Amino acid sequence: MFILKVTKYINVSLSTSLLYDDDINVFRSKYKDDPTNPAAIGPAIQFKQVLAIGVTGMLKTKNVK
Repeated sequence: MFILKVTKYINVSLSTSLLYDDDINVFRSKYKDDPTNPAAIGPAIQFKQVLAIGVTGMLKTKNVK
């Protein structure tokens, strides 16, 4: 996970996950011309990337007595 503070009020974060699961079948693009090939679908490495942009700020309240 990478976190970057762009300005006083804006933060950007990038996170990545790498997953391999034998139970999930994935279509392999190198067999796009022959999808009937048994090697075209099967378990593979999967990537997930998330880019988040956040805004931060302070809220001021009056002291009530």
